[in-house]
Amino acid sequence: MSIKNVNIVFHMAATVNFIEKLRIATAINVRGTLESLLLAKEMLNLKTMIYVSTAYAHCIYSDIDEKFYDTPISSDELMQLTNILNDDQLDALLPHLLGKWPNTYVFTKAIAENLVKTVGKDLPIAIVRPSIKPIVGWINNYYGIVGVTLGSAIGLIHTLPCDPDVIVDLVPADYCVNMILAAAWDAGKRKKNPAGKSSVDPNDIISDDISIYNYVGSVQKPITYRKYMSDIKEVAMTMPSEHCISYFILLMCKNKYIYLLAVIFLHLLPAYIMTFFCWISGSKLRYVNKSFSIYTYNNIE
Repeated sequence: MSIKNVNIVFHMAATVNFIEKLRIATAINVRGTLESLLLAKEMLNLKTMIYVSTAYAHCIYSDIDEKFYDTPISSDELMQLTNILNDDQLDALLPHLLGKWPNTYVFTKAIAENLVKTVGKDLPIAIVRPSIKPIVGWINNYYGIVGVTLGSAIGLIHTLPCDPDVIVDLVPADYCVNMILAAAWDAGKRKKNPAGKSSVDPNDIISDDISIYNYVGSVQKPITYRKYMSDIKEVAMTMPSEHCISYFILLMCKNKYIYLLAVIFLHLLPAYIMTFFCWISGSKLRYVNKSFSIYTYNNIE
């Protein structure tokens, strides 16, 4: 039914977990993209398709243009590795695979883009690279800036390894949706030109290139981590959550050694103290494990 009747495809499905296992990230972000592309090729009346990537897919570069970038491994090679190796072998190989990429999320999204380039070359397709997309009053995960916002607001996160004067790129979700819809329209107008034939519709644009759209807010409306976290503090102090576990304290550290000291004194020591009191009172809460999880997540992010 979908092969006959679907005209427009938006492929947005992905795991955005920064600490996702490589096998799972590859299955969802790479193989899932491949399956979507193959399905789209069978659709008889497909007008346009959009692959939603991320502005951070190629974060290893200081300047990111609206073009494809090479990756150290192809999608076929990565999927073969995840089929051949077990989890322990993949974990051991992961640092060598990632190279300068900070986590499996952006790494697999970068590889999926090149999958679109090769498999989707005959489709009316475009790639949209949005940055972080917050929605007022709603979240569906605790990754990225959402986790930092919530964690600091309730007193769970007290230190971050970041430069407070660096811009945190945010794009309102409704703006992002509008951008994706506009890109779908544009991709539909950019018809492929098989065998050099001219388009029937004179308004169509003949192009064999896949359009890529970077969609970020840092140019028009830049906001630094210092300003962003200051706004979060103001809200957290005036309208504290009933789930708060401690006072709002957030130290942003550029120096990794100062950050490690901050982790010890602001996370680990209080966590051991709280865990001790939980233990003698019979509570099952274990703050030490939570603190180590936060430390691991912040360093991967």
